[in-house]
Amino acid sequence: MMEIVENRDKFNHFRQQIEIVESRQDQSVFQPVFDEESNPEERQKVLKRLDGLCEQVTHNRKANIVRVWHGCNKKLLPQLLSEGFASLGQVDDGWFGKGMYFSSSAEYASRYCPQNEDACLLMCYVLVLNPFPVIYDDAPEDVKPHKFRFYGRGNHRAYQCHYIPVSGEKPTMDFRPPLEGVDHADYDELVVFESANILPQIVVHLKTPGPLSPEIEPIPAFIDASIPSKRKDCSQNHRSFDQHRFIASPAEDQFEMNIINVSVGNRGDNDGFNRGRQYDRDDDNDF
Repeated sequence: MMEIVENRDKFNHFRQQIEIVESRQDQSVFQPVFDEESNPEERQKVLKRLDGLCEQVTHNRKANIVRVWHGCNKKLLPQLLSEGFASLGQVDDGWFGKGMYFSSSAEYASRYCPQNEDACLLMCYVLVLNPFPVIYDDAPEDVKPHKFRFYGRGNHRAYQCHYIPVSGEKPTMDFRPPLEGVDHADYDELVVFESANILPQIVVHLKTPGPLSPEIEPIPAFIDASIPSKRKDCSQNHRSFDQHRFIASPAEDQFEMNIINVSVGNRGDNDGFNRGRQYDRDDDNDF
């Protein structure tokens, strides 16, 4: 079951945040500098991978926006969607920083859902200003997570978020940057430190507990239409949205926030989903 998130307050706040991000893009303090970092060439390759993900989301603004997923418990949705991610606190200190965690892979994000009927995925758009690329040197395989460079810490210097391509043994959930480099990373993680940079858009309720697989029915990943007749109202003045659950059919119900045109190519995240674009329009959507 899939729901569209509507929160006008959050949407307007996100638009304001776009203005802030765009005003900072050319400021020297927000430019990546890796001269004092280990393996700057590898870090640039990591940023290139993230750039490719941002290019999959087309829009008419200068800011970079990436589409990502967050696995969570549906019991937390009322608070999360009305008040934002920051309201939930932290379950731990965070391997790669004390922030809010996302992944471009729905399959990977689903591994962090509860293994019961409360499992759900939240698709969000995240503003990316100046990400810091985390590599093997920051979290080597012979080091315990609590000894990682950014474990339990906030954002590194003036970097707005941390981006980490990861791989690992799936049964153990020990995913970290591979020694061989970003080309050998199966998944990724994005650590965001400001809730204002996050715009929740779609909630997907998982039918079967456990990680998603390539056999799962594809999930559309686009926001490109006018206001639907049914939607999930998550504004702070409307807290009874559990009464409005529905099965969203792109052929029958058009999506709410007409904000982003998503152009999806080959994602290369090995999550097995077909994310072909459902609707085509000649015009760019406005923020």
